[in-house]
Amino acid sequence: MRRATRASLAVSVLSFTLTITCPGQNNRASEKCINDGECETGNCIELKDKKEQDKRICLYCSQVNYDKFQSDVQTKCKHLDDIGRYFDLKSELQRAANRSNEFSLLWLVHMRDISADCLTARVTREHSCWNEHVDSEQQQQIDDLKQAVNATQYLIQESIRNGRAYNLDREHFTQLTEAEEKSCKDLDKNVAWLKGLKDDEQGDCTELSSVTNEARGCREVRNSIVNLFQDHASSERMESLRAAETAESEAKRILDLKNNNHLCK
Repeated sequence: MRRATRASLAVSVLSFTLTITCPGQNNRASEKCINDGECETGNCIELKDKKEQDKRICLYCSQVNYDKFQSDVQTKCKHLDDIGRYFDLKSELQRAANRSNEFSLLWLVHMRDISADCLTARVTREHSCWNEHVDSEQQQQIDDLKQAVNATQYLIQESIRNGRAYNLDREHFTQLTEAEEKSCKDLDKNVAWLKGLKDDEQGDCTELSSVTNEARGCREVRNSIVNLFQDHASSERMESLRAAETAESEAKRILDLKNNNHLCK
């Protein structure tokens, strides 16, 4: 009986000793801590986020890995911060279209890739360090990025399919469209003038030569634009090119006819 009492007392003392010498170790992931020993995960991490400076919480990853993951997020997501929160990206993409609803394929691919890189960096950090304890704000950022990547990829595919994705940066493509406006501004007027000429009557060959050159310049710039589109250009672009080709061909035909038949005045 005495031996049993002594054994029971020894267990009680040992239990009490363990309770005193092994405090804590029950703080879960995302809970505040002071040192590694307080965490179930064994990692008390100093956060490096601007909003969470000087805050230490329990995480599943080591401090070294957290610092690496955090650095990747800051590096790969900084460009997205320039256009606002991630859910603004879809509207930013739509605003990038020109008046003809055409997009720079180079720009779209760039936006998709930096969104995907940021998504990968965030998912790696959150899942490696927070695991199933990712908070709602972190999850929302991941969901927004997934939507942004999907929206950009969809826009790339649709723009190519509709002949509205050009392989040039937006600035230089805008310069080309401005050149088109300048070169083609009198095309419709010149076409109407050509229709009023008769093959067997005298005509102003100097004016005919000028109209031919203007139509050629319009055709050349429109052809340059059409050739920039991935796979094919839109039906509107092709129709405008054919209109310039037809005007140039008709002006040249009439000019040659007047010259050959001595009908220039």
